[in-house]
Formats: sequence, structure tokens, C-alpha cells
Amino acid sequence: MPTLNPLQASFVARYLGVTLQQAPVAEAPADLASDFEALRSPLPAQIAAMDDQQMAARLEQDLRAADALAASGAYVPALERLDQITRDLSDARGRARVQSAAAEIPRGKVGELVKALESDIVLVNVQVLRAIQGLGALQSTLRKEPDSDLHAIADRIDVLTDDLPRHLEATLQSFKTAIQSGDTPAASAAQRSAQQQIDDAVAYLDRNRTELTLCEQNPFGLPLEIVQPLSGAIKQIRASVDRL
Repeated sequence: MPTLNPLQASFVARYLGVTLQQAPVAEAPADLASDFEALRSPLPAQIAAMDDQQMAARLEQDLRAADALAASGAYVPALERLDQITRDLSDARGRARVQSAAAEIPRGKVGELVKALESDIVLVNVQVLRAIQGLGALQSTLRKEPDSDLHAIADRIDVLTDDLPRHLEATLQSFKTAIQSGDTPAASAAQRSAQQQIDDAVAYLDRNRTELTLCEQNPFGLPLEIVQPLSGAIKQIRASVDRL
């Protein structure tokens, strides 16, 4: 039977409700090296495409630091560094989207509220994408392990990922467009739809809070932050939608 280290055994016990007695086993460096290369490969091109040259220079420096850590065999901190670079890139793309949308936003009080809505839409989308990426990385890591209990957890995480409120952004964008058009009936209908999807997103977090927290506390060194950031983003977008 495949062996798990104590942290992995505890993870399985809490997630599946079973008790295991396992001997320690280390993750093969080759697996970590493969994970590092997979996460690193798209980053240089994404950094090079940035308009913010100051930010790009900083991220290039961070990438070199991650390479140095990996070269020394310190793959876990190297992967953490790459994850932070990925997050910074997502944030930068979100800011760029807010700036590009500014020209489309009407003036006056409604314009200010729509601008806040646009910013909050970006925030929600970034947090959903981070959750998808983080859960996907954890699922991939679990499937590389030979233990069937870890595979069972990966299957459950697949369901968690599918159920994330990934369609909320499109509904919110439709709401914003309806407001900008001045079509009051369409805006009211879009607002109701957005409020319903926000309620669904809150219900998703309430329903899956325990499993998501366990994913955040995974024993594989993968940095996941889902519950609090996504909860905060949804609370903020609810306030923006309700004000309009």
C-alpha cells in the first residue's frame, strides 16, 4: 500500500474522515522540478507583455530569484515565489482592465458607482481565477501521488472547482452594460440576475467552507487562499450592485 507522510495522512483523515497510520515518504525532487517548470514556462512572455515596465522589471527580478532557489534544490520556496509572481500578474491585468474601462463609464454619481462596480467585477474575477488555479494545482499534485485516498480527494476538489461562481463576471458585465445604456427595465432585470448569482456564490462558500479550508491547509506546501479573499470580494460586489 502506498505510504503517506504524517501531514498527508492527517489531511486525508480530516478530508475523508478516515484514520491512517503511514510512514513518511518524501516527494521526489523530479516531481517538484516538473511542477516548477510547468508553472514557470508562461511567465516570461506574460511579464514581457506588460505595459508597466517598472512592475515588469520587479517581476523579472523575482523570477530570477525563483530560478536561483530551484537551482539550489529549494523547490518549495521557488514554487511559492512563482505563485506570487502569477498573482501579481493577475492583479496587474485587473488594474489594466479597470483603466481601459474608464472611458466607457458615464459621468456623475451613477458614473462613480459604475466605476466602483467595474473595479469590483475585476476583483471578483481575479479571486475566482486564483481559486481555480490553486485548486487545479492541488488536484494535479494529489493525482501524482500513488495513494487512492488522495485520488478520492482530487475527485472531490474537481467538483469544488466546477461549482465555483465562474459565471458571475459575465452576469455582472451585462448589468454594467445595461446601466450604461440607460435602459432602466433591462438594468433592473440584470440587477436581479446579478443579485441571484451573488446569493448563489455566498451559498457555495457556506456549503463548501470546510473543504475549501482543508484545501488551504494542504500538506504539500501549495499556497491557497480562497475563502476569505473570495468572501470579501463577493461582499464588496454585493454592495456595489445594491447601490445601483
